[in-house]
Amino acid sequence: MADLEERVTSLETRVDQLATQTAHATETGLTAAREALTAREAHQQNIELLNALRQTQLEQGQTLDEHTRTLDEHTRTLAEHTRILDEHSHILTAHSGRLDSHDARLDSIDARLDSIDARLDSIDARLDSIDARLDSIDARLDSIDDKLGALMLGMHTVESLLRRLASEN
Repeated sequence: MADLEERVTSLETRVDQLATQTAHATETGLTAAREALTAREAHQQNIELLNALRQTQLEQGQTLDEHTRTLDEHTRTLAEHTRILDEHSHILTAHSGRLDSHDARLDSIDARLDSIDARLDSIDARLDSIDARLDSIDARLDSIDDKLGALMLGMHTVESLLRRLASEN
């Protein structure tokens, strides 16, 4: 019986060990199940994110295509404007040359006008001098005229006196 007792004790110890191992295995299984469920949920979320990213990628691809078309259109417009600007630049260069020529002509005309203006100032000064002389001559003539007027008055007086005298005689 001792042997039986020893075997029962051994079996009880073994059962206890198996219970502990089973509890540990159950706990490990539950932990694994929870982790598997968490991993599955994370995987589902990753799939949803990947689908959302694919959709966003498609939308961004369409937007990029649209922007590429717009960029191409703007590039063509810019090239046209650049061509027009080059044409206008050539025209401006030609006009600038003409303008320089006109400026040179105007400078020459200004120099002539300055020379003519100086001559006119000289003529004006001469005319002022002649005018002053004429004023002086005019003053002298007025003086002579006054003297002649006085002489004429005196002559009229003498003439009337002579007539009186001749009529009295």
